[in-house]
Amino acid sequence: KHFTIIFNVFVFCQIFNELNARSIGDDINIFKGLANNSMFQMVIVFTVITQVGLVELGGDFLRTTPLTATEWYQSVALGA
Repeated sequence: KHFTIIFNVFVFCQIFNELNARSIGDDINIFKGLANNSMFQMVIVFTVITQVGLVELGGDFLRTTPLTATEWYQSVALGA
């Protein structure tokens, strides 16, 4: 199960990195202009939905095990 958690944390690190990399200036607000960028929103939503599917439904094929709600919260927090 710990490999699934590591995989999940890594993916959420990448998602938060995408949010942080949107601005190359000194702007501290990473959400500025996010509402105006529908393509970016779709990519983030697709990535999160795919990640949930891979973890929860991957099973023996992907060698993942479903996570509890607490493990999901912890994974996202560590990724942030």
